[in-house]
Amino acid sequence: STMCAFIGLYLTCSGNTNGTLGLVHGSGMSIYNCVLDCANQTGMVGVTMSGDIVASEIKGGRSAASSGGHGVTTLDYVARVIGCYIREMGDSGVRPGSSSQSVQVHDTVIYKVYGNAVHVAAGSTQFASTVKNCTIDTSQGHGVYLGDASAVMGVTIFNNIFSNNNQSSKEAIFCN
Repeated sequence: STMCAFIGLYLTCSGNTNGTLGLVHGSGMSIYNCVLDCANQTGMVGVTMSGDIVASEIKGGRSAASSGGHGVTTLDYVARVIGCYIREMGDSGVRPGSSSQSVQVHDTVIYKVYGNAVHVAAGSTQFASTVKNCTIDTSQGHGVYLGDASAVMGVTIFNNIFSNNNQSSKEAIFCN
């Protein structure tokens, strides 16, 4: 795969023609100190990737999307989200693209997403997922959603703050 790095960029969109691919899409990527602005395109995905996104902000729309609208979606195995700020996404903050992929979310603030803040897919035991040292605030879905018992076996969750996640029938940590 091709290695690609984005450093210090501000990327925005003016429409949602290829919104499910994301503002940035690719394998083996590194994104450092960037702003990915979905410009209120509520179905727009911030980034679909494998690799690292560090010290970056992903801004979405201000209302729930009928589909899509994730902040980070994994592509090919694992995405590591470290020290980021993900806010106002139309769906989940961080979500694996399939059950064979994992998410590593560390030292990140996820604010006011309309789906689950972090979604760990059913069957995600091939690669371990981690949610640590995060603040999850005002999520309309679950704070951390675990797709099934195998997702529970493949995840580590510790030292997080869950606040203002007070929607009916939604939990800080939920196993389906």
